[in-house]
Amino acid sequence: MAAAGGRAWVHIYSTFLQRAMDQVIHDIALQNLPVIFLVDRAGLVGADGPTHHGVFDAGFLADVPNATVWNPRNGDELQAMMAEAFTIQDSLEGPLFIRYPKAKTVCGTAEKFEPKKWISRQGSNSLFLSTGALSSFVASGVFDHLHVGQVKPLPQDLAEILKDYTNVLVLEEGLGTGGFFGAVAGLVADKDLEVKLVKRKISDEFTNHGNRHELLKELGLIP
Repeated sequence: MAAAGGRAWVHIYSTFLQRAMDQVIHDIALQNLPVIFLVDRAGLVGADGPTHHGVFDAGFLADVPNATVWNPRNGDELQAMMAEAFTIQDSLEGPLFIRYPKAKTVCGTAEKFEPKKWISRQGSNSLFLSTGALSSFVASGVFDHLHVGQVKPLPQDLAEILKDYTNVLVLEEGLGTGGFFGAVAGLVADKDLEVKLVKRKISDEFTNHGNRHELLKELGLIP
């Protein structure tokens, strides 16, 4: 459909997307086709069990040329991202992936899409840098908090923001390599920024069946 000039949208579970990576790379990204992917069950899914935890796609999507990846923090931002995706689809030069978890969410507040959004600014020298639904769990406190909805490519001015901090804690509902943290670490290295990075991610092991909220606590991703 996309190759013939039509608007193609794909709704797919994160774990099922793993099986289609050859098609994503060769049939879509390599052809510069502007296909929109709604990636359901990204992150921990709890009751669906260890076979359905969507913790691998962020890492491999980070390495797909021409791809764009967005992680909304709640239902309102998801709606804003879908509206923005529809608006810009014809101008895209590759696939766009919007990743969201299986979870209850907040809806009803009109939002505009922003690649990043300040949640809290306290004038601290330490920063919480989060993406996706985890951004909704970070409590306002003594540290600054920046939610990054666009993780590939990272917002153009992110390096300018990071250079003002001594410590940056990166929160991500994904495995310990690649993905959001890998992109941030690469940016810090490329720009030679003097900032200490600390990561909070899912450990490099298969996560068990369980309640999503309880699993996030067990893995140290939320308090």
